[in-house]
Amino acid sequence: MIIKTFQGGYDNNFTYIIHNDNNCCIIDPAISSEKVLGYIKERNLQVKFVVFLHSHHDHITDLEKYRSLDIPIYGHESTKIKVNKKLSDNDVIFFDEFEFRILHTPGHR
Repeated sequence: MIIKTFQGGYDNNFTYIIHNDNNCCIIDPAISSEKVLGYIKERNLQVKFVVFLHSHHDHITDLEKYRSLDIPIYGHESTKIKVNKKLSDNDVIFFDEFEFRILHTPGHR
């Protein structure tokens, strides 16, 4: 597993691409999709899903771009943003041979 970290955007937040040789997922789309998708294209990766950590504007950058590419969007069940999959505490997301457990940790509003 490779984790690529990008930093930037409105509040200098982080976006992560987790990938193996073929597939990837995007965690917390806080930077321009152009940078993220450029990295993905250079490595010929297939995006399986995007997860946003919370719904403030600086953590959902370019969700519509990902949506237009038919990339599933995952978000917490409390979000008012349209998602393909609503996540709850203790849910598990499967990504190839990896499992990611959802831990709901409410923070700032």
